[in-house]
Amino acid sequence: MEPRWVSGYLDSGANVFLGRIVMLKAVASLLKKADYGDSNHGQDGEAVALRRRTVLIVEDDEETRNLLRRHLKDDYDVVETGDPTEALRLVLERKPNCILLDLNMPRFSGIELGKVLSDMSVTQLIPIIVITAEPAEQYKEICEGFGAVEYMEKPLNFFYLKRRVGEVVHAKVQERRRKARVKLKVSLMVTGKAENGREFQFSIVSDDVSAGGFSASCTGELQVDSIIEVMLGGAKPRPVGRARVVRVERRGTSLQRYGFEFVTPPANWIVK
Repeated sequence: MEPRWVSGYLDSGANVFLGRIVMLKAVASLLKKADYGDSNHGQDGEAVALRRRTVLIVEDDEETRNLLRRHLKDDYDVVETGDPTEALRLVLERKPNCILLDLNMPRFSGIELGKVLSDMSVTQLIPIIVITAEPAEQYKEICEGFGAVEYMEKPLNFFYLKRRVGEVVHAKVQERRRKARVKLKVSLMVTGKAENGREFQFSIVSDDVSAGGFSASCTGELQVDSIIEVMLGGAKPRPVGRARVVRVERRGTSLQRYGFEFVTPPANWIVK
């Protein structure tokens, strides 16, 4: 049987609707009390290099919070709460580099909190890793809808969790959103070397491009900072230039997606 909060969400029930309204009012109240601005969410370039990254744990189970803190405290400043409303205040005050979010919590679900965060410009770029006992086949797509970059089922694999946290907190948000992006489908051909040193060449379709880069789903195994050669697809492919991987989303899934940034001014590119 589905948890009551999930059934309510899927059915667009009145309780969930009112719950989100209350939560949004709480956000509005917090914003009136302090000028949080349109921040870089704890990822301010030079400032980041001078201090440790911050991870926010939103989990109502104290034992799980303790385990997460124990595994992360040596590498990050860990902030934690079991209350989604308190989590809103902490997000706005601390501007974490990553949020570990449970789904099934009292009063408000993690889904409601995730959707509120994705709706606000001051928080929508903060990467969210969902940690939950709920099965991925039923709820993962919902979480991807509010921008979750990873969905981890309990019991947690802490080695994998630490690796993914490391990947997302070191991704540079300003590189992902520095230029206006256009929803436009573009056929591309990319070549390069995989992590194992093997050369590859494959065609991809990007539906998210900017003057400085693009993102696309593909089955290749690339790492952050990997370099590829890019060509516009078609009957006569045209060289565009070199690009590097600046982020990896949904690694190891059928929806694996990469963000690319050109390392030199692109030629023959469709966005100027």
